[in-house]
Amino acid sequence: MSQSYPTQTLARLIGPSLVVMALAEGIHVDIWSNNTPPVVFFNGNVLFVAGLAIVQAHNYWALRPPVLVTLIGWSSLSLGLSRMLFPHQKPYILANSPWQTVLRIGALCLVGSSVAAIGLLSGATG
Repeated sequence: MSQSYPTQTLARLIGPSLVVMALAEGIHVDIWSNNTPPVVFFNGNVLFVAGLAIVQAHNYWALRPPVLVTLIGWSSLSLGLSRMLFPHQKPYILANSPWQTVLRIGALCLVGSSVAAIGLLSGATG
Protein backbone atom coordinates (compact mmCIF):
# COMPACT_ATOMS: atom_id res chain seq x y z
CA MET A 1 0.00 0.00 0.00
CA SER A 2 1.45 3.32 -1.06
CA GLN A 3 1.34 6.19 1.39
CA SER A 4 1.62 9.83 0.37
CA TYR A 5 3.57 12.15 2.65
CA PRO A 6 2.83 15.89 2.55
CA THR A 7 6.52 16.73 2.78
CA GLN A 8 6.51 19.92 0.75
CA THR A 9 3.48 21.42 2.48
CA LEU A 10 4.78 20.66 5.97
CA ALA A 11 8.34 21.74 5.13
CA ARG A 12 7.06 25.07 3.80
CA LEU A 13 5.31 25.66 7.13
CA ILE A 14 7.90 24.20 9.50
CA GLY A 15 11.08 25.62 7.93
CA PRO A 16 10.23 29.33 8.08
CA SER A 17 8.52 28.86 11.45
CA LEU A 18 11.71 27.38 12.95
CA VAL A 19 13.85 30.19 11.60
CA VAL A 20 11.54 32.93 12.88
CA MET A 21 11.07 31.18 16.23
CA ALA A 22 14.83 30.79 16.71
CA LEU A 23 15.52 34.41 15.84
CA ALA A 24 12.70 35.67 18.08
CA GLU A 25 13.90 33.52 20.99
CA GLY A 26 17.41 34.84 20.47
CA ILE A 27 16.22 38.44 20.51
CA HIS A 28 14.02 37.88 23.56
CA VAL A 29 16.13 35.35 25.47
CA ASP A 30 15.50 37.25 28.72
CA ILE A 31 11.77 36.44 28.74
CA TRP A 32 12.45 32.81 29.65
CA SER A 33 13.40 33.78 33.19
CA ASN A 34 9.91 35.24 33.81
CA ASN A 35 7.79 32.35 32.52
CA THR A 36 5.29 30.86 34.91
CA PRO A 37 4.57 27.12 35.02
CA PRO A 38 1.10 27.59 33.45
CA VAL A 39 2.68 29.38 30.46
CA VAL A 40 5.29 26.62 30.10
CA PHE A 41 2.51 24.01 30.37
CA PHE A 42 0.44 25.78 27.69
CA ASN A 43 3.49 26.01 25.43
CA GLY A 44 4.00 22.28 25.96
CA ASN A 45 0.41 21.61 24.89
CA VAL A 46 0.88 23.59 21.69
CA LEU A 47 4.18 21.85 20.89
CA PHE A 48 2.73 18.43 21.68
CA VAL A 49 -0.31 18.91 19.43
CA ALA A 50 1.82 20.34 16.60
CA GLY A 51 4.29 17.47 16.89
CA LEU A 52 1.49 14.91 17.00
CA ALA A 53 -0.09 16.42 13.88
CA ILE A 54 3.24 16.29 12.03
CA VAL A 55 3.90 12.70 13.10
CA GLN A 56 0.37 11.62 12.12
CA ALA A 57 0.70 13.22 8.68
CA HIS A 58 4.39 12.51 8.07
CA ASN A 59 5.92 9.49 9.80
CA TYR A 60 8.47 8.93 7.05
CA TRP A 61 11.66 7.03 7.94
CA ALA A 62 14.19 6.82 5.13
CA LEU A 63 17.68 8.22 4.71
CA ARG A 64 16.48 11.10 2.57
CA PRO A 65 16.02 14.80 3.37
CA PRO A 66 12.23 14.50 4.07
CA VAL A 67 13.08 12.54 7.24
CA LEU A 68 13.92 15.95 8.80
CA VAL A 69 10.20 16.75 8.83
CA THR A 70 9.49 13.55 10.74
CA LEU A 71 12.36 14.20 13.18
CA ILE A 72 11.05 17.69 13.86
CA GLY A 73 7.60 16.26 14.50
CA TRP A 74 8.93 13.73 17.02
CA SER A 75 11.16 16.37 18.63
CA SER A 76 8.24 18.76 19.00
CA LEU A 77 6.05 16.02 20.43
CA SER A 78 8.77 15.05 22.95
CA LEU A 79 9.57 18.63 23.96
CA GLY A 80 5.87 19.40 24.39
CA LEU A 81 5.38 16.32 26.55
CA SER A 82 8.36 17.21 28.74
CA ARG A 83 7.09 20.78 29.20
CA MET A 84 3.65 19.47 30.17
CA LEU A 85 5.10 16.96 32.64
CA PHE A 86 7.75 19.28 34.11
CA PRO A 87 6.46 22.88 33.82
CA HIS A 88 8.51 24.03 36.85
CA GLN A 89 11.83 23.05 35.25
CA LYS A 90 14.17 25.94 34.46
CA PRO A 91 14.26 26.53 30.69
CA TYR A 92 17.32 24.92 29.15
CA ILE A 93 18.14 28.05 27.21
CA LEU A 94 18.93 29.91 30.47
CA ALA A 95 21.19 27.19 31.86
CA ASN A 96 23.91 27.79 29.29
CA SER A 97 26.54 30.35 28.42
CA PRO A 98 25.63 33.01 25.86
CA TRP A 99 27.80 31.27 23.25
CA GLN A 100 25.97 27.97 23.73
CA THR A 101 22.68 29.82 23.31
CA VAL A 102 23.93 31.47 20.11
CA LEU A 103 25.10 28.11 18.77
CA ARG A 104 21.76 26.45 19.53
CA ILE A 105 19.83 29.29 17.89
CA GLY A 106 22.15 29.11 14.88
CA ALA A 107 21.64 25.34 14.63
CA LEU A 108 17.87 25.79 14.80
CA CYS A 109 18.05 28.40 12.03
CA LEU A 110 20.16 26.03 9.93
CA VAL A 111 17.68 23.18 10.42
CA GLY A 112 14.77 25.49 9.64
CA SER A 113 16.49 26.72 6.48
CA SER A 114 17.21 23.15 5.42
CA VAL A 115 13.60 22.13 5.94
CA ALA A 116 12.38 25.20 4.05
CA ALA A 117 14.68 24.21 1.18
CA ILE A 118 13.16 20.73 1.18
CA GLY A 119 9.75 22.35 0.81
CA LEU A 120 10.92 24.37 -2.17
CA LEU A 121 12.47 21.44 -4.00
CA SER A 122 10.27 19.77 -6.52
CA GLY A 123 9.74 16.05 -6.11
CA ALA A 124 10.61 16.03 -2.39
CA THR A 125 7.37 14.32 -1.43
CA GLY A 126 9.03 11.12 -0.32
